[in-house]
Amino acid sequence: MAYGGAEDGPLDVAHLRRYVTALTFEGMFDGDEVERYLAELQRLRSDEAAARPETITEPESGQVRSIFAVHRHSELMNRLCRDRRVVEIARQLLGGPVYFHQTRVN
Repeated sequence: MAYGGAEDGPLDVAHLRRYVTALTFEGMFDGDEVERYLAELQRLRSDEAAARPETITEPESGQVRSIFAVHRHSELMNRLCRDRRVVEIARQLLGGPVYFHQTRVN
């Protein structure tokens, strides 16, 4: 199993194998959820966010490239990190308990 993953969890063996090759799960979130997350990411890319030390910008354009510790700057992203669907899949893939080591959006 990939990443020391466990077979007991929300993913069947076919999904686990697909993850190893595609690194995506289609249909995990509904359209409304995706729209909320995209809107939140747009908000996080604001000029105010770009001034934070956790935000990495492109040197020439100043465009936001990455935001670290995103769960500290957005309640919505914090909830996403703790969403049971995400946590249970991570637990299954890693084969045990999971915790936040680092959060980031690119």
